[in-house]
Amino acid sequence: MEEAVMLYKKKKFIDEFLSKYALKKREASQVLNFLRSRDGLLANTYFVENVRHLPNALIISASNAATVSFLCRIDNEYYEDIEEIISLLDLEAPEELFVWLSFEEDYRCSVCNTDLEIAPEVREKVFYYQVIRALEREMSRKILDREERKAEMLAEIDLALEKGDRKKFDYLAIRYKKLFKAS
Repeated sequence: MEEAVMLYKKKKFIDEFLSKYALKKREASQVLNFLRSRDGLLANTYFVENVRHLPNALIISASNAATVSFLCRIDNEYYEDIEEIISLLDLEAPEELFVWLSFEEDYRCSVCNTDLEIAPEVREKVFYYQVIRALEREMSRKILDREERKAEMLAEIDLALEKGDRKKFDYLAIRYKKLFKAS
């Protein structure tokens, strides 16, 4: 029963979005109508406010939104062709689909008289995706910093060799080995 209510709310949300806003890419309404007509797919579709770090994401923008007009990412592949996306969703629907309907002002579903809620387990997944992405960025930054430091030390070692400064060369070589012996 609860799932039927949630499907009803999602369908009404799509209906109201389509009736209230002109889309930057008009054909994108076909994707929303397709989602609306497939209960199984719609049950695993979650409306979110940003899809930056989420897999299997779809952005559809109203003409007044400051976001890209339309974009679909499924299994880290990007798609722009509406027919191809509908075919893909029909034949190989992802386990979860995160949809960002982008518009200028805050929006509440008047039929539901409430914001569309994200299930707690999905909210938790979104949080973990964001944490993982933050950790990936931090690790990448550390790796880049380490590689920069390596290059700087190697340049210093080369300079010491060119100048014939054996004492500095030995000191830098020992330091380099201690700092970067694992790589």
